[in-house]
Amino acid sequence: MRTKQFLLRLSHGYAEDHVSAHLNISKEDYTKLESGEKKLTADQAKSLGELYNLDPQYFLSDDYSVVNHNNGTHSHSGPIHIYNSNHGLKELIDKLLVERDEQNKEIASLKLKINK
Repeated sequence: MRTKQFLLRLSHGYAEDHVSAHLNISKEDYTKLESGEKKLTADQAKSLGELYNLDPQYFLSDDYSVVNHNNGTHSHSGPIHIYNSNHGLKELIDKLLVERDEQNKEIASLKLKINK
């Protein structure tokens, strides 16, 4: 069985050395994490979340995301991982709304300068 860590590492093109260094553990310990022989700690999940730009909870849950290996004749990429979660969605929407408001203010300011 392939673990989430293995699939993500493979899809990002990272070597085991790279990820183990990011986690500050030996390659052997990382191999055990990847094989499911060892369990991730909360700190390791947080570190992997930073590396892959995912919520650390993703690594601590037992369910798998949707995986499309996309290896057909016309494929241009490796495995595609889709993480389906609403976690953090409100914060993301709030951030986007603030950015939109800032851009609208800048546009209004530029329009005033043009019309002068």
